[in-house]
Amino acid sequence: MARRACTCSSRSTTDPVEDAAAATRAIAARAERLDPEVATTAFLKEERGPRVYVDPTRVGAATVVAAYSPRVRPGTPVSFPLGWDELDAVEPRDLTIHTALGRLGGRDPWAELMPDPFPIPPGLVEEGRAIPPPRVGAMREGRRRARARRTAGGG
Repeated sequence: MARRACTCSSRSTTDPVEDAAAATRAIAARAERLDPEVATTAFLKEERGPRVYVDPTRVGAATVVAAYSPRVRPGTPVSFPLGWDELDAVEPRDLTIHTALGRLGGRDPWAELMPDPFPIPPGLVEEGRAIPPPRVGAMREGRRRARARRTAGGG
């Protein structure tokens, strides 16, 4: 079984990027509620513990790594989609700019695994609009901690 990514399109009359961002926050919050011992939406690393960060901020113009993009590392490895059944047989260093094309064999497994775009459910968008973007809270907390350090340090 391969990992599947959700490709969503918004049919709303509002800003589609904002709708997608709101829906992403709602999905992340739902994942955290499903298993809070495994998943978290805590933006600050020290608040996450051993949990997996479900990042609701990678929407629209956010920086993401596209499939097959090269990394600035020895051997020039590339981001490469794999099925779950392939994970034990492949190391990241096996997937480079020199080996990726041969492994693809003229096909695009990532495109084959992606579902067709579908409209974002309006209820999901509304749920997400009630959740503030995590970076806003993190920035405020970061400023609060910086003030506390300056005060404790006497400057």
